[in-house]
Amino acid sequence: MYGELTRRSPEATVADRRVFVPAARFLVAQTLGTADSFNIKLSNLTRAVFVAQSSNLELQDRGIRAADALHVTTALSEGAELLITTDSNLIRLDSVFQNSAGATLRCADTDQALALLA
Repeated sequence: MYGELTRRSPEATVADRRVFVPAARFLVAQTLGTADSFNIKLSNLTRAVFVAQSSNLELQDRGIRAADALHVTTALSEGAELLITTDSNLIRLDSVFQNSAGATLRCADTDQALALLA
């Protein structure tokens, strides 16, 4: 998180960057709190997920960036049936892939996801 904040703020001085560490810690704590509150399962990125992502030619052919491909691959390997995203490139993957349980992975924005979950 600190690295990403630093990369996105190249104009920040050393003094400015001292704020990045508490900000990153806060975001991690907020993410964990949200996961607990909504009973969201957090998954580990394993070697198997990275191997599956790098060998998924469909994602590569569709021009899906590596980080986004990791999201999709993790969802597939964890048996997710719904991937909620605001990324139009990922929304276009709706119903393209089957998860590890054989079910179709739906990719939807937040409004569509609410309708699917209702």
